[in-house]
Amino acid sequence: MKLIIAKPTFNALTETDPDNLQFSSEYNTLKYATQGTIQLAVNQATYYYSEHIDFPSMWLYYQYAYTSIDHNLGYKPFFAGYAIDNPTGYSSPLPYFDAGGGIFWIAVNMYVDSTKLYVMASYVTDQNSGTVNFDMSYRIFKNELDI
Repeated sequence: MKLIIAKPTFNALTETDPDNLQFSSEYNTLKYATQGTIQLAVNQATYYYSEHIDFPSMWLYYQYAYTSIDHNLGYKPFFAGYAIDNPTGYSSPLPYFDAGGGIFWIAVNMYVDSTKLYVMASYVTDQNSGTVNFDMSYRIFKNELDI
């Protein structure tokens, strides 16, 4: 037995084009294992590289931070990550890159293994003190990646 929900104006009993369906039990769907939000803090005093540039005359500091989230599924699950772009609150799918005026940039990536989801932010700025926080959300699904 199957369950089919057609889009408006289409007949669920006769429709065979998946583009005209809202749902069909004949196709696999993503199933949540867990979801959440995290804040990744970059301590700007612990930069791993610095360089002086001539134009404009300034120092650039290269920083990174990472964290992990336990899922303990025993396989590499399908996942999705989003950078929450403050102050607007809009979300952008990862990997995320923002060139912030050309000299400064941030790159946020996410990857997974059989027990954890990892989040890493790389950041370049002219600041070498203080903390910068990056907000992210994630979804870990029960579906195995098979890669």
